[in-house]
Amino acid sequence: MNGDARLPAVAPAAVAIAVDPLERTIARLLTAGTYGSAAVLAVGTAMMIASGVQPLYGGPGFDLGRIGDDLVHLRAAGFLWLGLIVVVAMPARTLRALTAR
Repeated sequence: MNGDARLPAVAPAAVAIAVDPLERTIARLLTAGTYGSAAVLAVGTAMMIASGVQPLYGGPGFDLGRIGDDLVHLRAAGFLWLGLIVVVAMPARTLRALTAR
């Protein structure tokens, strides 16, 4: 009981939570980055399979200087490494903390 009989009970779903616009923007950027990296990884994996390379038998070696060239020339290695770099750069725990508020 809330101590004041005149106030109606408020359902938890009806309570509005004020969200800082900066936090909302950060959450949207993190969400977009996560979805984008998953899409890039999917493209890279599909390109590997299409070229006859099995993803479970090892992949291309990491060379930061070749990623741009691989992307320009549509090589699977560039897409895979770019997707992995973006996934690592996106702090998923921060996304959960911002959206849980």
